[in-house]
Amino acid sequence: MEIDRFSHGIVLAEKTGGALTTVNLGTSAADAPKIKLAYSTANNAGGHVKSVTPHTPEIWDKEPEEQGNSVYYYSADTNSKAKSYANVTMDGDYNTAYFTKGSVTNYGNIDLRSQYDLELRNSDPDHIPVGYGSVGIISEKYY
Repeated sequence: MEIDRFSHGIVLAEKTGGALTTVNLGTSAADAPKIKLAYSTANNAGGHVKSVTPHTPEIWDKEPEEQGNSVYYYSADTNSKAKSYANVTMDGDYNTAYFTKGSVTNYGNIDLRSQYDLELRNSDPDHIPVGYGSVGIISEKYY
């Protein structure tokens, strides 16, 4: 699955009461889904999503302009329980693999580095692979 910038892949709505919502993303490492967040190519209207060093001093309303801001899995359901084998990679900055008000058990790999910038290392060994502000898992559930 390739999720473009400012987009979500899977979204579970908030619900009140009812049974536990169970989501399985793959069943084993052998069939792990491959997820690319803020995936972009030179052919996209906005071009590649590049990682950009945050402004100093911070300019919050300007930070996301050339960033990814993509989310693979978002759940507003406090009774949701996800099990994921997905391997998630990111382009740009400020992406989130999993954001849930329920819980997530992750068996996959989450690479927070900007893949576009990693690829630049092949042609320019002095280029520093970067990625700012991306998050693997945020869970609001507490026990």
